[in-house]
Amino acid sequence: MARYLAAITLIFFGLSGQETPEVPPALALDVIADAEPAYTPPSLRAAVRYENVQSPLGWGSVDLSAHPEDHEFRVNVMLGAPVAARRWDHCKELSMDVDGVETKHVTRYSGVDMATGVYDAVSVELTIDDVRRMARGHEVRVGLCGDAMTLPAAERASLSDFVSRFEEMATYEGPPPPKPPRELDTEPEAAELEAAPPIAA
Repeated sequence: MARYLAAITLIFFGLSGQETPEVPPALALDVIADAEPAYTPPSLRAAVRYENVQSPLGWGSVDLSAHPEDHEFRVNVMLGAPVAARRWDHCKELSMDVDGVETKHVTRYSGVDMATGVYDAVSVELTIDDVRRMARGHEVRVGLCGDAMTLPAAERASLSDFVSRFEEMATYEGPPPPKPPRELDTEPEAAELEAAPPIAA
């Protein structure tokens, strides 16, 4: 009995003398940022050249691009020209006059440096209706920072094809939308009309 008591005492003191084991710190995990969404090239493009006396090459360009299958109205437009130095980087507004009807559009500078000079450019967002008016108009003028540019009718001929293709690609050809729930359906069924009591004169 004494032998068992000594063994228990030894175990008790041995356990009480042990320190609580330390828990190792958690491993730090590197946080990986979400990947940037992949760039999807525009499915529709067009370009219109115009005369630009400020450019050593004598021309500028209006470049249109769109994703009609994703954006059924929006058209991205960049107006630019190769020139010796930046002139449009402080412009905030572009005016477009189609047969005497003027609209104004907010611009974003999109110029890039070249080996010699710069491609001076601004970007604007138009609607397909704006482009349709440009394609059908007799005279189209663009104003930016005091510069006036006329888009020739011969160059604008390509815009008619752009508009047609845009409308085809933006047309929804999927299944018809589901019928609304009965409580939201405001049109009475034929059976309900037949069962309704006649209105007293």
